[in-house]
Amino acid sequence: MKTHINYINTLIFSVLPETRFFGLKRYLMRLAGIKIGENSRVCSSVTISGNGIIEIGDNVWIGPQVFLSASTPASIKIASHCGIAPQTYIATGTHEIDYEGLSSLGPGLNLDVIIEEGAWIGPKVAILPGLTIGKKAIVAAGAVVSKDVAEKTMVGGVPAKFIKNIADV
Repeated sequence: MKTHINYINTLIFSVLPETRFFGLKRYLMRLAGIKIGENSRVCSSVTISGNGIIEIGDNVWIGPQVFLSASTPASIKIASHCGIAPQTYIATGTHEIDYEGLSSLGPGLNLDVIIEEGAWIGPKVAILPGLTIGKKAIVAAGAVVSKDVAEKTMVGGVPAKFIKNIADV
């Protein structure tokens, strides 16, 4: 991602209406090196940071105040037909735990996050680095996702746990 262009985009987004001018926002995101598909809608208050790869499929909704942070060499990949509700946190950066040093904060890690086709992420969800959210999975509001989520399942809670199979409903 071209971070200098993304910085300018952040300034432009701040004066655009939250849920309007989606075509302009897609165009500006593409200039910054973000891959974004057709008819995907990103709200103006979304924060995008880092220098990693961000790919967004077709017909994706990314709601207000979502935070996306991808650090090189990792990526955030959001497949088509996904919904990301407001105030969701998705990042690729974390640290190893240093058990012997003066700080618990060990060496940095950058791990991919993949959200597969048709997934629905509720509001105020945190998706930790290195995880995959399966096809048509649902993550309930306020969940902290610390393990992969299987396709067509619903998870929720802190940490997120299995609630039910979607296919059984």
